[in-house]
Amino acid sequence: MDTLLVRAFDTVPILLSLGHHGMEQNTDHLFETLQNLVEGWCDRRCLRALRAILRGYPLTSPSTDGWAELLTALQDVRSFAGSELTDAEETTVDDCIRLVETAFHRR
Repeated sequence: MDTLLVRAFDTVPILLSLGHHGMEQNTDHLFETLQNLVEGWCDRRCLRALRAILRGYPLTSPSTDGWAELLTALQDVRSFAGSELTDAEETTVDDCIRLVETAFHRR
């Protein structure tokens, strides 16, 4: 079983276990973290970050295509909206990318 450390929006680490059935249970933590990011970006009017993330979040489909869209959206946030993100948000986005890559490649 793999584990991955994801930092929540307030930089509190969340340890996610990526076992056969654990991924479905732990996606709630991922989506909660993404929701916190989106809410913060809305409050601060981070339009580049919002434009990028809303392409794949909320997850449009639980299929591989949906996870691929989310992964691309997170990568676009990192690439095109980095100047809008706090250091903690950059770290959180990177952690989320690693988690989604793991989920995507396991499907």
